[in-house]
Amino acid sequence: MFSLGFETDCSNFNLKDFYSEKKILPAQKRARNKKLDLVLDFIKKNYGNDISLEQLSVTAGFSPKYFCRVFKEMTGRSPVEYLNWFRISRSCALLRESNDKLLNIAQKCGFKDFSYFIKMFHRYKGMTPLKYRNMKLKSNKISEAESTQKENKIC
Repeated sequence: MFSLGFETDCSNFNLKDFYSEKKILPAQKRARNKKLDLVLDFIKKNYGNDISLEQLSVTAGFSPKYFCRVFKEMTGRSPVEYLNWFRISRSCALLRESNDKLLNIAQKCGFKDFSYFIKMFHRYKGMTPLKYRNMKLKSNKISEAESTQKENKIC
């Protein structure tokens, strides 16, 4: 049998030993993280507008298919799931902090279809936006009453 002068048994072969994966992969990951940060910033600045998967993938500089895979790997959510979650989070803040109509809040947060807003809100919060607002108002009134009682006891 012809021998090249080194062991040809690949059972102990480790690709990490073959080239410095430690130097290559973190650099690739950092680049992907920077691109993902650009996408997250884009969402934060534009969540009230229509945002397409195409816009997000162009922002990241990836093809739509690759972008979806990388985004889910890094966030645990698909881009559309993340966008809906972010919009619902912003709507919660508006429900707590303003007296705007629910329809206006939905539109401010990028939901053009009010029934879809209700459906997504229920999916992420387990209740309707109106119930959420009423619950928060009630809890705020209770905490205000408790703090007033504490102040009265001190005086």
